[in-house]
Amino acid sequence: MAPFSSWAIDPQALSLRPIELASIGGAVFIAAIALSPARTSRPLGALLIRAYGALVVAFYFAGNR
Repeated sequence: MAPFSSWAIDPQALSLRPIELASIGGAVFIAAIALSPARTSRPLGALLIRAYGALVVAFYFAGNR
């Protein structure tokens, strides 16, 4: 309930940069690929770790707002 109370007190806009939107979409896509089989495997786990590393590098080069 606490997050919703902030809307009544001081509304804040949800503004995301393109890098943030792409990272959310990419994370959902990669997770869907990794979790689509009935069982997971080490290569799919490595795919998730590589995707995380790629996002770290992308956010580093994107800089602050």
